[in-house]
Amino acid sequence: MSSVTSSVTSSATPSAPSSVTPVAAPSAHGCVQHSVKPSRRAGSTLEAGKAAEQLACRYLAARGIRIEARNVRYRLGELDIVARDGATWIFVEVRSRGRRGDAAASIDWRKRGRIRLAARLFLSARFGDHWPRCRFDVILVEDGGVRWLRSAFSAEEDF
Repeated sequence: MSSVTSSVTSSATPSAPSSVTPVAAPSAHGCVQHSVKPSRRAGSTLEAGKAAEQLACRYLAARGIRIEARNVRYRLGELDIVARDGATWIFVEVRSRGRRGDAAASIDWRKRGRIRLAARLFLSARFGDHWPRCRFDVILVEDGGVRWLRSAFSAEEDF
C-alpha cells in the first residue's frame, strides 16, 4: 500500500470539526492531504459527508475495488477517493444528500473540471508522462441508499 494511503488513514481526527484547516505536509505525490476535509459546512453536515465517504469506501471495497487514497487535495481541486479496479485507476466523487436526485445535480461542469484537474495532477505526480487507463465515477448516497455511477463523466468536458 502506498505511503499516501497509510498517511491518510492513520491520522487522527480532531475532536470537534472546525472551519480551520489543519496544516499538512505535501505527500510523495506532491499534494496536501488532510484527515478532515476543510469546509464551511456545519458540524453535523461535515460529519454526514465524512460518513458518506466512509460508506462509499466500504461499498467499493466490497465489490473488489482497491482504495489507494482518500481526500487528496490540491490547490485547485480535490479527489474524494482514488481507487483501482485492476489496471484502471478510478477517481471517485462522493455526494450525499437527504433527498433523492439532489446529489447528482450538484456535480456541475465547474466541479467536474476541478476533479479532472486534480486527477491530472495526481497522475502526473505518480506516473509522469505514461498514464494508466482511468475513469471518473460518482457514488451517490441518498435516502439511505448507495448508487454507483461508473464512468459518470469523461476526462474531457462534453459541450
